[in-house]
Amino acid sequence: MKCMRTLGGAMVLLAGLAVPSLAGATLQYSTQDGVMRVSGKVEAKDVEGLKAQITPAVRVLVLAGVSGGSWEQGRDMAALVEKAEVTTVVHGLCTGWSCSMMFLSGKSRMFSGAGRPESHELEIPFINYLPNYDCGGYHCTDISDWLGRHSKLGNGDLTIYHKSMFTATTVTPPDSLIFFPAQAKLAHGNVLHCAREIIEEKKKEFTLADCLPMPGVTALNRGIVTTDEGFTHPSISVRDDIAAPAGSGYAKLEDPVDIGIALNDECRAIYTRFLHSDSPRAFIVSNKGSCFARFANSLRPHAEAYRACKASKAKCRFYAVDDTVVFVSFDKPLPKKAVVQKEEDE
Repeated sequence: MKCMRTLGGAMVLLAGLAVPSLAGATLQYSTQDGVMRVSGKVEAKDVEGLKAQITPAVRVLVLAGVSGGSWEQGRDMAALVEKAEVTTVVHGLCTGWSCSMMFLSGKSRMFSGAGRPESHELEIPFINYLPNYDCGGYHCTDISDWLGRHSKLGNGDLTIYHKSMFTATTVTPPDSLIFFPAQAKLAHGNVLHCAREIIEEKKKEFTLADCLPMPGVTALNRGIVTTDEGFTHPSISVRDDIAAPAGSGYAKLEDPVDIGIALNDECRAIYTRFLHSDSPRAFIVSNKGSCFARFANSLRPHAEAYRACKASKAKCRFYAVDDTVVFVSFDKPLPKKAVVQKEEDE
């Protein structure tokens, strides 16, 4: 992948097309042979940023880890994508209003064919038909109507499960439909209906293991993608994941995590999520008592979990990988082959 640097507020793409960024815009762009890759979190100025970037030379828009943005921002960015008549591609995670609406506005729509199919995930938030509720300055029906015009999703797909296992609310946060490529092999299914819970007025994010499967629904038959064929291009290649340590016999996988250091309150929930998630998966602990995990829906679960731990400025060790406990106590040296080498930034 090409490297990016920031100089004086402008993004410079080495060995590629460089377009100045706008103050307040956070999305990052790189373009190669008519394929524009965009990643980052959508902020206030990113509508203007996309308008400057999506020139007639761009024929494919790859959404690679885009998140955030309001429904209004998503609507405005989607209009730019629709006007450009480009092919849109989900590579990695595409979450939130802006990314999903940009994707659905593509003339042709595809999942990435690079890496494992389980690692490409599209989240479409929605609020169903609730005429008496105001969804932040516009009616909830505006959302379901927009989705109906840009896909084959029907009312049965866009029904919030008010009486399900979830405590879903009518407005905030919305439910989500999660789509994976047809080739993905996930125990919980390739299309899921997920809801967030409100607990003590705090949002509790859903986990894929808690979501409800939608039998008979596919990304293709709901018009989310226009083909099941995966898109490939040199700009979206995926490096191999870092090697997993060998089993250590430290504990059984189903045993409570006990590393001789007090763990924070979130660790138990993270490990439970790990146990109920698809492989490849990795669970990592730090010498400060924090825990980190990544699963099959990550492009490189081992590397991403390890990087998240190292970002906490702590010493990190794998505790479990897939179905095997690999932990070695912090007071003991790691086997030479288990030492994780520092990776170059992507």
